[in-house]
Amino acid sequence: MSDPYDPNRMAKNMADSNSVGMWASIVLIALVILGGLALFYANPPGDVASNPAATGQSPAGTTGSAPSR
Repeated sequence: MSDPYDPNRMAKNMADSNSVGMWASIVLIALVILGGLALFYANPPGDVASNPAATGQSPAGTTGSAPSR
């Protein structure tokens, strides 16, 4: 009988049991984190020039909502 606490066997069981769900969850979490960072960097809370809602009016020279850098 093999050792039930063999780390190699435990790692193999963890990798084989739910590899698709594990990778799907990792990818999903990474996408959520990257999406949040992208939204944060596209419109920082303290940047008035790229945040029209902070002043109530659109900055001069811009026609869209994208910040001009």
